[in-house]
Amino acid sequence: MTDFAWVRLLIWNVMPMTVTDCAACSVIFAAPDRLISERREDGGTFYCPNGHQLTFDGEIHKLKEVMKESTNLGMRTFDQSLFELYQSGEISYEDALRHADSTNEVRLKIKLSQGGNAHSLSQGLDGVELVES
Repeated sequence: MTDFAWVRLLIWNVMPMTVTDCAACSVIFAAPDRLISERREDGGTFYCPNGHQLTFDGEIHKLKEVMKESTNLGMRTFDQSLFELYQSGEISYEDALRHADSTNEVRLKIKLSQGGNAHSLSQGLDGVELVES
């Protein structure tokens, strides 16, 4: 057994670890079980090895925003995938909208990709009024 393997075995036995991955960059890393448990209980923050903030605060909606902004890392939301499938002709406009998490977002993305402007995007809104509450 190498020195590294011995040290690793000692650490894992003394300080049990949880293997997890970062939602922002997909790096896989180990964190002490105790740290993970404490963060789950107190909703606290810790960081992945690349410096991305990870929280257990129940704010899963933030994950979608991170995924939208991380397409350069190969991440994409379901709606982004539906849009790409529509663009490539693999699914219909109706299917893209029917299965979308956010129908309005996918519809807007498709219209904008087809050269939508303020006039074309506002068609069909005759008689619609904004009311402040």
